[in-house]
Amino acid sequence: MIKSHAEAGPMFSALKRLNKPAQLVLYDEDHHQSSWRQENIDDYYQQVFEWLGKFL
Repeated sequence: MIKSHAEAGPMFSALKRLNKPAQLVLYDEDHHQSSWRQENIDDYYQQVFEWLGKFL
């Protein structure tokens, strides 16, 4: 599990170097979803469902 923006950037870069499909989406909030604004929660789940639809 990626726990911070500092960890997300290198992971994203590593996947791209390996020519793996990757998309980096950062939200300017704490990493705990329970404290996210509703619009970011909605966007997060939209991103997840799009990924599932594409790769499953």
